[in-house]
Amino acid sequence: MTQRIKAFDVAKSVALAAVIIGHTAIRFQSASASASKVVALAFTFHLPLFFIVSGYFLHTDKPFDCRREARSLLRPYAIGAGAVVVGSCVSNLVLRDQGSTLQLFKDWLSAAVYGAGDIAGEGLAVWPQVYRIGGIWFLLALFWARLFTIFGFKTKAAPLVSVICFLLGWCSAKYIYLPFDIQCGLCAVPFVTLGAYARRYSLFDRGAMHPIVWVIFAGIWVWAFVGYEGFSMAMCGYGNTPLAFVRNVSGAVAGSFCVIGLCCALERGPVGKTGFWCLLARLGTITLVALCVHIFEDDVLRWGLIVDTMSRAPIQGSWALLAVARCVADFMVAYVISSAAPCFSGALGHLKAMRAVE
Repeated sequence: MTQRIKAFDVAKSVALAAVIIGHTAIRFQSASASASKVVALAFTFHLPLFFIVSGYFLHTDKPFDCRREARSLLRPYAIGAGAVVVGSCVSNLVLRDQGSTLQLFKDWLSAAVYGAGDIAGEGLAVWPQVYRIGGIWFLLALFWARLFTIFGFKTKAAPLVSVICFLLGWCSAKYIYLPFDIQCGLCAVPFVTLGAYARRYSLFDRGAMHPIVWVIFAGIWVWAFVGYEGFSMAMCGYGNTPLAFVRNVSGAVAGSFCVIGLCCALERGPVGKTGFWCLLARLGTITLVALCVHIFEDDVLRWGLIVDTMSRAPIQGSWALLAVARCVADFMVAYVISSAAPCFSGALGHLKAMRAVE
């Protein structure tokens, strides 16, 4: 079993908090300049960091274990997406505010099967989508990204394979948006590959890279943040101009490295021995569950109504308080689910044993 490194778990908890805060801020950015800045900061690094960390712990010397990967990525996707479909229909039966529940079920099921991280432009989708399933597209994309990354290392030409995969995903998405997030996975291969090389060459160890390299990374990240014009890994959208493309991609790598590197540095100091650090590390072990919880509430709750209500009675910084509250709530629910899951699993195993005896 791979030994957990707290610094990486902390980095993951920071990245997921950025996902939740970014998804909150994006709903308020038209009314708040600070919300727009938070969106820019969060979207420069949050999902790229997850792909890089996944690559860091990917065993590229072993064959791709399809069954294991499906169990750890596709099964949570199916559970999370299924919960969104059921939750949306149940809430509509209670509130009766979204028309026919049967049609709602069909539309949400279509989004879940498609893996639609967002609504594609007219004519791009293989079949039209009414809803987007949201951030858990990441799980489908990560499945493909890990598969193609391992293939790349088996060919002994991982960097070249990763570039080809990216170009295939990025270029094809301009003409057709395929289901199951295969194009998003193709575009994520360079990030996963970079994570694998970061482990191979111990890039996050003390003194592995000269301080000036970290200064350059920080500068690139600031450049990406200041010049942010939109960046959507869910739609393979890495920029509409060559400059924006370079800024977004380099900023995603630099920002992810800065967050991970900072966490590794703090881990080695007094901060790494504090209770708060241990809490962040513990939360980093349940980010997958927390992501599913977040996407469930993000899709099922009537956020349009919530935003409209808050906009009519604006309170300075209210969106930020809401973002923090969502972080706390999503992580708390995920913690409860993660803690309860082994109990249910044990009870189910005990029940099966009793039936076998009978």
